[in-house]
Amino acid sequence: MGRFLRSSRRAPAQTSRLLRLYRLALYLYPATFRRAFGEELWQTARDAHEVALAESAWTVALLWMAIGADLLRSALPERINAMRRALLLVAVMTCISGITSVFASLNLYLLEDANPLTTAAFGSSPLLRVSYDAAYLSALVAGVGLCAIVAYAAFGAHAAVAWVLAVLALLVALAGFGGLLARAPLSFVSLFAAFAGLTLLSVFAGWRVAGRLRRSNSQRRSAVAGACAGAGVALLVNALAITLHTLALNPVSHPLYMQGQIPGTHLNALLIGMVLDLALLASYGACLLLSPIAGRSGSQQRSR
Repeated sequence: MGRFLRSSRRAPAQTSRLLRLYRLALYLYPATFRRAFGEELWQTARDAHEVALAESAWTVALLWMAIGADLLRSALPERINAMRRALLLVAVMTCISGITSVFASLNLYLLEDANPLTTAAFGSSPLLRVSYDAAYLSALVAGVGLCAIVAYAAFGAHAAVAWVLAVLALLVALAGFGGLLARAPLSFVSLFAAFAGLTLLSVFAGWRVAGRLRRSNSQRRSAVAGACAGAGVALLVNALAITLHTLALNPVSHPLYMQGQIPGTHLNALLIGMVLDLALLASYGACLLLSPIAGRSGSQQRSR
């Protein structure tokens, strides 16, 4: 790694912006890969850039499109190979569960938002209103958690990554319910407080898990596992909220619930979303519980 950084510092001051960006993009590879091939990749890209620059701007554009595509195609497999299989399984299951939760919450939102039956249903049962908001907010937090998993896997446990994720969480909150700030400020404040509270709870859970695993794992692996645990808190809240909401609608008889009926079948989109959410959450929880055990056993085997 030191040799790679020293070669980067010796690069001439006139190095193009594209080459500087490529130097940063090489950090998408694991540290061991950069130590072995980072300098070679950098020199190859620099030489190819100089040749393309002597021809035309179009040649330069085609070159960097090819280099970027190759980088994205090869960096992810290297990252996967650098991760333990148990942790990789946890990350994959977290992402699958997160995507499912987001789609289940989106389905709930599309069925009930601006629906004339929603106002009457929420007025008769406060639980429906609370569970509806909880499902929506937890899906937003889970989405940020999935971004955290990808960011830590790609760039490691750096402070800059944490700050970027904090800004992303704020942008997600403003995009999710920022429109209420002008027409219903009290509702915005309450939703933002709930969003911030769940986000902090997820961060705390991830911090605790990462701290426990850091003794027997690298910082990157610990950060990824922590991000999975943090996202799991939001996924748990989402699954509970969707389950409570679906059951509170008194399935099969409530008019609002029947809005989710799939035409020509006996299936209901709300019920399908709830079942998938719970099933994937259970699978994710089992994988998450196995990850720390795998980390400790791997460390013990190396010590022997």
